[in-house]
Amino acid sequence: MEAVVVLATEVVCYCCCSLCPCCSIYYNIRNTVRFQSNLKDLEKETKTLTDLKDNINQQLAAAEKVGKPPKTQGKQWLEEVEAFLLRLKSLQTSMETHKERRNGCLFNCSQRCKFSKEVATVLEEVKRLTTAGNFPTGIVDQVPEPSNVDQATN
Repeated sequence: MEAVVVLATEVVCYCCCSLCPCCSIYYNIRNTVRFQSNLKDLEKETKTLTDLKDNINQQLAAAEKVGKPPKTQGKQWLEEVEAFLLRLKSLQTSMETHKERRNGCLFNCSQRCKFSKEVATVLEEVKRLTTAGNFPTGIVDQVPEPSNVDQATN
């Protein structure tokens, strides 16, 4: 029974958070407190995503040599990853530029809150992309080999 109450509370809170200024403040504080750990996690998850992207690119290159067509899902995922990596690079550049303007000091409160929110959002996106990049059926369409039976009947 307690599990049902907890689940119902989470659902109601999740649905109402966009309307409730208190929840918005809670998430801002949580993201700001977790800023450094989120940055470390983002770095680790980005490395995982980049490795996965490189692996998929290698699979696609090998498949093209054999003449097998790639799945459209794979191409779309690679495009999403490239767009994401550009967005991430832009965020990192913005953070570095701000840090240089402040002579290496930490961000002021409003900037830290802004960047911590962006880092948390980007961290969720990289996790989503990493999960979406695991193609259980493979990245290449399996084209059936022509059978000898068909050739024998002709």
